[in-house]
Amino acid sequence: MFSIRQMKREDIPEMALIFVAEFSRQPYGEVWDADDALDRLEDLFMDSDHSLVISEGERLIGFCLAHRYTWHEGYSLQIDELVISEEYRGQGMGTMLIQRIEGLCAKSGIKLLSVTCMEGSNAYEFYQDRQFHMTPYRVLTKRIEPIQ
Repeated sequence: MFSIRQMKREDIPEMALIFVAEFSRQPYGEVWDADDALDRLEDLFMDSDHSLVISEGERLIGFCLAHRYTWHEGYSLQIDELVISEEYRGQGMGTMLIQRIEGLCAKSGIKLLSVTCMEGSNAYEFYQDRQFHMTPYRVLTKRIEPIQ
């Protein structure tokens, strides 16, 4: 039996294991060590009202971290991370999390749900299949060299 509940700070170490395993795979191929993953998830924990975990029994199998922000049309919610353990993908776990997040948004007056993901990735297709669409906005980045 699968269950979804609000994330707790105590979930972060188990979430970090899933995070490191999943983002080391292609197409991401990112190199995360456990401490950096813990720091990232701690940073994102700031809006735990909109952060959920999904479990099978006592085993955490995925999570969604999101934060609310003010936009000109009212409140919006940005999905920062939605990660499902590989062995549970394709079984509706991510969809269950998205549906629960959408319900939280509807109940709390949030009008827009957004996510940033890599074009062409499985995540990109996942979100498009759930009626997310491209906007004219793009994420721009710039590397900053540290000062010695």
